[in-house]
This record gives sequence, structure tokens and C-alpha cells, in this order.
Amino acid sequence: MPLVFLVFFGYFTYVHVSQLGQKTAQVSRFRRIERQITSLIIAQTLVCIVTSLPYGAQYLYTGITLNYVKSSYRVALEALIQHVVRLNLYASSAAPFYVYISLSSEIRRMTLDLIRCRRFNDNQVGSSDMTNINPTVIGQVTINTIPNKTHVDID
Repeated sequence: MPLVFLVFFGYFTYVHVSQLGQKTAQVSRFRRIERQITSLIIAQTLVCIVTSLPYGAQYLYTGITLNYVKSSYRVALEALIQHVVRLNLYASSAAPFYVYISLSSEIRRMTLDLIRCRRFNDNQVGSSDMTNINPTVIGQVTINTIPNKTHVDID
């Protein structure tokens, strides 16, 4: 089921980006984005197929051999295979991160900036005017009122 959703939404995202690229003046930028989206969708679909098929095969095998008499060795081997297949299926949840990091230079750059703790300039806070503070004391709580801002100190 997730594969069906992935293909469905991937296709319509691709069609939408293609239509946007035809309507704007920055055609080269949209072509680059279109290529990136195409490679990300194809890679994500392949990862989904590779991680889902073994689970489906193991689930089918378990259903077929449910009523068979099995030795303890075979039961242990099937349990081991089941755990490995489920681990592979769980890895599909983390796979989009690795696909995007490996295929998208913009996402890779942003991730490296976060890892290196670089600060972004668009999140700066300006100074505020502290001359018009009107303190109000209510019990043990002090409320400092600044025009358009309120700061609460609990003692």
C-alpha cells in the first residue's frame, strides 16, 4: 500500500512541477528541480520495493506453511529470517533521509550546516526597548510589561 501512495503522489508531484516550469520565466531552475524530484522519486520507489518485497514473500511463506509440522531447527531458522526481514522493513522508515542526503546537494548542504552548528542569519532577534517597564507584583509572580511584550518571573 505505501508503494501505491508513493507512486501516485510522486507522479502527480512530477506533473505539477512540470506544469509550473512551463509557466515561469526561470525554466532552467525548474528543470533542475524537476530532475532532482525525478531522481528522488525513482530512488525512493526502488528503496520501497527492495524493503517491502522480502516482507511480502516471508508473509506469504508463513501463511502457506502455517499448518506444516516443523522441526525446532526450522522454526528457529524461520524466526531468524522473520526478524531480519522485519529489520529490513523498519529500515525503510529511515531510508528517505539517506536517499535525500545522497541525491540532493541542497539537502546535503543544509544537513552539514546543522551538524556543524552553523547559525543561519535569517533567525536573528533584534534588541528591544527596555525603558518602558511597568512591574506588577501578584503574590509570588512578577509580571514585567513592555509594550507589545510580557515577561513573567516566578519567585
